[in-house]
Order: sequence, then C-alpha cells, then structure tokens
Amino acid sequence: MLNQNLDIKELQRAYSANKRINIKNAFDVNVAYKVLISLENDIPWQLAYMEQGVPSLLSAKQLAGMTDDQLMEIYNRIIQQGALGFQFCYYHYSVTDENLVTCPDESYIYAFSEFLCSERFFELARSITGVTEIRNIEIQTARYTGGNYLLMHNDSQKPKRRVAFVLNLTREWHVDWGGLLHFISRDGQVTETFVPTFNSLTFFTVPVLHKVSYVMPFVKQSRYSVTGWLTI
Repeated sequence: MLNQNLDIKELQRAYSANKRINIKNAFDVNVAYKVLISLENDIPWQLAYMEQGVPSLLSAKQLAGMTDDQLMEIYNRIIQQGALGFQFCYYHYSVTDENLVTCPDESYIYAFSEFLCSERFFELARSITGVTEIRNIEIQTARYTGGNYLLMHNDSQKPKRRVAFVLNLTREWHVDWGGLLHFISRDGQVTETFVPTFNSLTFFTVPVLHKVSYVMPFVKQSRYSVTGWLTI
C-alpha cells in the first residue's frame, strides 16, 4: 500500500529536526483514491463538538432529521462557547472505537485500517520517528466543511499516545480556504504550517501545541483525512 519509493533515511533526517514531517505521495496513488472514495460514500459522519466543556456527537441520523435552521442554531451555540475555552467542530467517525452506526462491511476504509494496524505501518512509523515503543494505534476519520475548525490543543489526554498521524485525502485544496494544520510555540506563535495535500502523510511527536484553522464558510469542498495516534 505504501509508495515504494520513499527514502526512509531522508525522512528520518527531516523528522529529527522538529519532531514532525509531512510526507508527500506517501501511499500508492490508487490506494489513496480508494480511501477517499470510501470516505466520500461509506462513512456515517457524526458532528463532533464541545458542549459545556464535554465532547459531544450528533449522529448521522440526528443530522439528517434537522432543518438548516436547527443546524445553524447548533453552529451558533458552538461558536459562542468557543469564546470561553477549548472548542472544536468537525465531522468525525472513529474506526477503532465502537459506533452507533457502522460502515458497510465491504467499505475500503476497513481494509486500509487493517494495514494501519499492521506491523508494516508500525515499523515505518518507528523508523521515521525513532519512537521504538510504538505498538498500537487509534484511528479516526475527519471531514471539515465550511465553518469547521479545531482550536489549539496538545493531544495529551491519553498518556499512551506517542505520535500523531494525519493522512490528507483532499484534492485541490486552496490555502485561502483555511483548514490548515498549524504548529504553535509555547508563547503562542505559529512555527510551521502544513497545507492539506492529497496523499500526504504527517507524523508528529505528541504532546505539541497545534490546531486546524477555521474553514471559510464559502467553501463547498470537504477536507478529508484519516488521522489518529500511534501508542504504546
């Protein structure tokens, strides 16, 4: 499934500089397109957000039963609460956790997730990052549309997390649209930015401050990714 032309030694050198890397053309292009098609067609997307400081989800069924005005009321409430502390708002589906609604059994996301759970992928991550204790993985999928974002955080909720990963599967995303992955220093300065590019795989050591910037309301295209954490 991986691009067989990856230069592992060069990736190791690049990662060691800042403990993060954005690998272009990480997977075989046909594999990447199959994953994207699965995300576009198979996932029962749930809206993930914070409600009074508690992570909350609206199921695909709940979303389907809402009017535009009802959904806008929820968006407005999320925005207001975002002024008070940590907040996020994007479409989410966990692959490795139980869900109220599952994807069809034949969905390619399952075959792809099996590879991500394999020793082959773990060995790639260990080789590039130097984090040799990686033994497990948490996998989720994400879809950002107009008005979605993820405020600054450091992924420290679970102590077994060692490396975060993001496989971007968005075609022809424009930097003006937002949805950019920003890395942030302790004094609140953006130190590096990764633009979501089709078939690019990001690894970064956690904890580290980062965020996904606000996607502009006029954006009609979705920003898709498979993301999660490599753990001990």
